[in-house]
Amino acid sequence: MINVNLPQLTKEQWTTIIMFVVGAMLIFGAYLGGASLGARSVSKTIQPILDDCKIQLANEESRAISLDIQLVSCQAEKAGKAILFCEKVCQERVDKAIKTMEALCSPSH
Repeated sequence: MINVNLPQLTKEQWTTIIMFVVGAMLIFGAYLGGASLGARSVSKTIQPILDDCKIQLANEESRAISLDIQLVSCQAEKAGKAILFCEKVCQERVDKAIKTMEALCSPSH
């Protein structure tokens, strides 16, 4: 068994140690309380700014969605016009081919 011989402390020494520990705990508690109050204060100060940013973000997101819808609409319109133009070109080529065939295959040749 280990035998530790600690020196006997006087009443004044024990009082000093206890006062030191209690003082350290009070200082640490005051620090934690101040940090907590500071964090709450910053949170209250910054919250209106965060709310404004959230509103602005929501507005920008709705604007982006609106612009995406316009882009898709323009692309669809462009594709539709291209199809109509292509149909016109195809019809002209078919008509030309039919006229050429009639000219080549007519009995007068």
